[in-house]
Amino acid sequence: MQTEVQNPMTDKNSREQLLDALDAEINAIVSTQAATGRTRWALLLSLAGLLWLGLQIWEKGDFMMPLVALLAIAMTVLWDFILNLRTALDMPLIPNQVFRGRFLLLGNFLGALRSTILFHAAKHALVLIALIWIASPEVIILKWYTIVSLSAVLLGFAISFVDFPPFPFVDVQSRLHGFRLALPCIVWLARVTATGSAVYILFRDAKWFTGADIRYALVLTAIAYLLTVLIEDQFPTNHLSALRTIRQNLSFSRISPGEARDQIDLLLFGGDIVQAFQRPVDTILALTERSRSLMSQVEDLLSQHEKLKSQLSQFSGQSELHAEKRAEYDRHYKFIVQLYNQADAQQKILLKRLKTFDEHVRFIAFISPSLAREAAPVIEKLRLAIQPLANQQQKIKTALFQTA
Repeated sequence: MQTEVQNPMTDKNSREQLLDALDAEINAIVSTQAATGRTRWALLLSLAGLLWLGLQIWEKGDFMMPLVALLAIAMTVLWDFILNLRTALDMPLIPNQVFRGRFLLLGNFLGALRSTILFHAAKHALVLIALIWIASPEVIILKWYTIVSLSAVLLGFAISFVDFPPFPFVDVQSRLHGFRLALPCIVWLARVTATGSAVYILFRDAKWFTGADIRYALVLTAIAYLLTVLIEDQFPTNHLSALRTIRQNLSFSRISPGEARDQIDLLLFGGDIVQAFQRPVDTILALTERSRSLMSQVEDLLSQHEKLKSQLSQFSGQSELHAEKRAEYDRHYKFIVQLYNQADAQQKILLKRLKTFDEHVRFIAFISPSLAREAAPVIEKLRLAIQPLANQQQKIKTALFQTA
């Protein structure tokens, strides 16, 4: 009895603690954005000023466009390298806690970055077009670096539309672990090579660059950087919106504290294998329950239909009452068929989801059999819930065609 009294209080305390934690995270994101003094209006104003300056230089026309394009591309590559190098060298004062077996929902993550990915694809495509237009043998390294970068960006954009299996973080011991460790080395090798090529071009052609060329290239580089910052600032906004949605759902008791904790954990840190599979499992279970409900309705109607059939046999074939009962019998049968078709369509959707889920399970089992075993109870629960449904559908289908 004492436990029953304490449970609501424990749930209330947990809810309040989660709300406080969400408020702290939301306020931290907002204060970080405000502390830099870098608002969208300030960035737009700076961009407008640079565009005006670029138009002024364009009107004078005392520059060589191929040299400007080459210089702008080289400075962009060099600036990107400096920014990425700073991020790679700096480490937090308190190391992040490493969680065992964390997975990222790659499709959802990239789906929230589609506009950013599309912008980067357009930027790399413009750079590639400019390098092809310059047609200098010295830019071959930059050209291939841009082609590979564009291919990677387009691959990420395509994956954002795919229901991709949960992807493991670096701390997951799996068959992809070596690839995950080697990939950053390959990326940095490509960056260093491209940056070295850009620096070589800058030093080699320094004597050909005029002041107007340098000014115009700097303006173009700054415009590209400001546009990148404006587009990439959209992701923290989406992140903030997701946290606010979780807080709102928790405040109005649309979700439980446990569900809110799992959603926050998945959003901020990535989820373990059970959390990564929980949402598709819940979706499949909901579809299963809906299909079972439709099948049960069809079963009830079939029993009523059998009664109508027995009543119909009691009347002679030429009587008016027989005609009315026959019309009622046909209408009832058509309604059962329509309801069964709805249930069958629902079953096809369920089977499609099951096929996708099974592919995800096989992927996880391939990269890490030990982690796949951790998700076995959830998968077994799903199979036990679905197994009777197929037998129920087959039974109804047989009875329906026998009735016809």
